Amino acid sequence: MRQGRAPQTRIRFCSLGRALPFILSFWVFLAQGAETRLKIELTPEEFKAKILATLPSYISEWPRGAFADSTNRLILGVLGKENDAFLEALRFLVMTARVDGREVVVREFNDASQLGKCHILFVPAASVPQWSALSKSGSVQGILAVGETEDFAKADMGGAFRMITKDRKLEANPRNAKKAGYRINSKLLRIIRTVD
Repeated sequence: MRQGRAPQTRIRFCSLGRALPFILSFWVFLAQGAETRLKIELTPEEFKAKILATLPSYISEWPRGAFADSTNRLILGVLGKENDAFLEALRFLVMTARVDGREVVVREFNDASQLGKCHILFVPAASVPQWSALSKSGSVQGILAVGETEDFAKADMGGAFRMITKDRKLEANPRNAKKAGYRINSKLLRIIRTVD
């Protein structure tokens, strides 16, 4: 085998006139793809999952003692039974998520005695009576509650957020969040409706 110089690769440049149709068709393809992606609608389950998965990044302050050390996981809980499509979407969205270096995990809670390990809790409409009793008893301290029923974020319900799935909106009650030991990022509060 003959040693010597490495083989040379020839690069041929075509004229702009020949490349222009290709370039234009490529840009049209990209623009059509972007338009198609914008038209995709989230299902109600995907919308709720997206809100819950994103919410921890908008919490500016967590309650004292919420995490024993820096390796503790951030627990997103679901009270009672929620449909599988929602849980599957939520688990997928947080699969690799980290908030302040903490792994985010999803847990289902059927027993109120286990809620002490939860940071953010989604309360489906069917579980509101159970949440209401827990909230009035004071046994849910340190939990940021997110619901979907009409009055969930009102003062007497103790919820910090309400998802309005039909209109794809989110409401917040900063006072209820503060009572639970959380502070909501002001950037989020500027773009969503707040209630008392």
